[in-house]
Amino acid sequence: MRVSSIRWGIVWIGIGFLFLAINFEVLDSLVFPRLFSLWPVLLIAVGVELIFRRTRLYFLALISPLLIAAAFILAATYGGGYAWSFDEFWRDWSWRYSGEKEFSGQILLEAPADTIDIVMDLGQADFSIASIADRSVSVEAVFHKRSPQLTSRLAGTTEFISYENRETAKSSILGIRKTDLRGDFVISDELPLKVNLSTELEKPIIDFSNLRLLDLDLFMKSDEAVLRLGEFSDSIGVTISGKSKVLEIFIPEGIGLEFQCQRLKLCDQMQGERLTQIGTSYMSDGFDQAERRVIITMNARIGFLAIGRE
Repeated sequence: MRVSSIRWGIVWIGIGFLFLAINFEVLDSLVFPRLFSLWPVLLIAVGVELIFRRTRLYFLALISPLLIAAAFILAATYGGGYAWSFDEFWRDWSWRYSGEKEFSGQILLEAPADTIDIVMDLGQADFSIASIADRSVSVEAVFHKRSPQLTSRLAGTTEFISYENRETAKSSILGIRKTDLRGDFVISDELPLKVNLSTELEKPIIDFSNLRLLDLDLFMKSDEAVLRLGEFSDSIGVTISGKSKVLEIFIPEGIGLEFQCQRLKLCDQMQGERLTQIGTSYMSDGFDQAERRVIITMNARIGFLAIGRE
């Protein structure tokens, strides 16, 4: 087989894989300018083949397709946050860093509001949630291309707030994370809070220990997740869906716990909490007499579940 056939075969296969990775949002379209900026590699590869193809060292001509494959890998895995500059590309075959951008938003809660209902679509962004005594909700975020969206509306006595992270933390074909995103939330601790939260962070720490949480609908795609609940509400309803290899839930002492599992085996294998099965539910000792309670409905696929008391 001719080395040139292998080389051009790798070119077409590589281009096909790049298009496929873009379609599945593993890579962005800027991979092609990065690849094109490596065009001198093609000249080197052809030159290597011409040197060795008619010599006894013909096997060294195989370096030619290996160089082409290396160019594709480099273009796909190069570190992130880059935007292509047409002028700079033609001047020195380079791309430039576009830099981080900051987003800041604040919502002042009107006097009629007695409940906050917030939807938080966080995607792959790092995040933190803190409390504040003021009647407000504020967000400080870092992004690269698409700004997050923060909206609100008052309906009756409930303030409906929506936050959407519209940017994906791109990863290379080898799984190297190429951009860092972040959102820091400061939420009023005066009003009861209902939360619909979605995260794809690998190791999220979801801390509501200082907030008056009423309901939490949590969707996650994580490796290791930590959920902390506080003691400021008489009753907390939590629904967990998605998947995580490890999930640790921390609950204050003295709060009654009820678990409702679709996968009963998961509740049987739970670590760190003594639960009694009553019908389709699992309850902690003294649940009926507890002044404050947490009811957790587990619809997620969890590899290891642990309950801790704080």
